[in-house]
Amino acid sequence: MHPSFLGKVFKLGRRTSDVLGVSEAIGTVLLLGISVTLAGSIALWTQTIDEGEQGIYVDLWANIQGNSVLLTHRGGDFLDGANTYIHIRNSDGTTATRNTYTILSGGTDVSWGPGETVTIDLTLVSDSFDVIVTTIKGNGNPTVIMSATMLKSGVGGALPDL
Repeated sequence: MHPSFLGKVFKLGRRTSDVLGVSEAIGTVLLLGISVTLAGSIALWTQTIDEGEQGIYVDLWANIQGNSVLLTHRGGDFLDGANTYIHIRNSDGTTATRNTYTILSGGTDVSWGPGETVTIDLTLVSDSFDVIVTTIKGNGNPTVIMSATMLKSGVGGALPDL
């Protein structure tokens, strides 16, 4: 055999076809190792993500009847009475009343749920006022869950026009 023919068929004592098979196997093992490492890293990263605070979903409506404002819980999550505050603020920014729901309900109920209505007397409140309902979430931060500007005289209220 001619020496140039031997150089083409054998490469360092192996056939060319054998060398290609080894490189394919190494490539497959490397690709598999990279995929497993990447999947493990993503799984570990997703386990360390903080889920955060759950939101509060509630539908509160306010309307005026006579000399009172009615706050109706129309649906959604139950509100913890000890951590729910109802603020009535006059148009000049001064606070007229600030009560918890448990005080307004006489302390007999520990939660404010769908279908329940709270009535607040507006005797010492100016004609234009704001109603703000807040609750304290699990992380200790207050969250405004309803805010409405209302008028005692004339047409007023937080109910939508139908």
